[in-house]
Amino acid sequence: MSNIDIPFNENDLLALAESIKKIVLDVGSFLANAPISKVTAKNAGSANFVTDLDLTVQNMLVEKIEPLLPGAIFILEESDELPEAPDFAWVIDPIDGTKNLINHYMESCISVGLVYRNIGVIGMVYNPFRNELFSGIIGHGAYLNGAPIHSSDVELAEAIVCLGTSAYYPELYQKTADCMGKLYPVTADFRRAGSAALELCYLACGRLDAFIEYRLCPWDFAAATTIIREAGGVIDSVEPEGLDLTKHSGIVAGAKNVFDAFQKVVRSI
Repeated sequence: MSNIDIPFNENDLLALAESIKKIVLDVGSFLANAPISKVTAKNAGSANFVTDLDLTVQNMLVEKIEPLLPGAIFILEESDELPEAPDFAWVIDPIDGTKNLINHYMESCISVGLVYRNIGVIGMVYNPFRNELFSGIIGHGAYLNGAPIHSSDVELAEAIVCLGTSAYYPELYQKTADCMGKLYPVTADFRRAGSAALELCYLACGRLDAFIEYRLCPWDFAAATTIIREAGGVIDSVEPEGLDLTKHSGIVAGAKNVFDAFQKVVRSI
């Protein structure tokens, strides 16, 4: 186990992770087969949508997870609150990639992360439409459907970059465009899936080599942070004060050989 002090013995940690895995797979099976009956914009004129399934899946996850760790709080996408985290917090996105789900794009997932005093302990990100479960347990590695995964070993010039578009924040449009212009000459190419949680997991398994988005919510990245770090990658806040897994943040991440040079470009914008 990691030498970071967390109040679990190894057996209890692995048992908890196994319980979360079963819950995520079970709820994911429901999600993959459930019809959408209602779609609304979170704000008038916004492209940020919520469906009846977002709320149903969130309620299912909370109901099943809450008894596993009494006293832990929940930080949830479909909530009006962003509470201060005590020792333990479950950080949950019931459906990351809701617009993808509406459009049958197959790039949507359930994301469940357990955070202890800003340490990622367990991360589960499951795309039931492709039957891909990404998992990470502190001190025990990262996996895709049970097989070990690792971030890539390329240099920046060979890197495939995911550039998140911060689509809900017009004040960041120009900065994002400027970042793309800076990265074009020094990287290989760009990709975008429309789910930050999945994109970060794709970095963890080597499908992508670097990631940048100037504003994300904790439920977008908390679970994937554990997976990336256990896969040998690096993830941090765009802002110099460092990453808080329970707060909104810009996110920069990369494979080990890419990260420092990539972060330098991103922070120069």
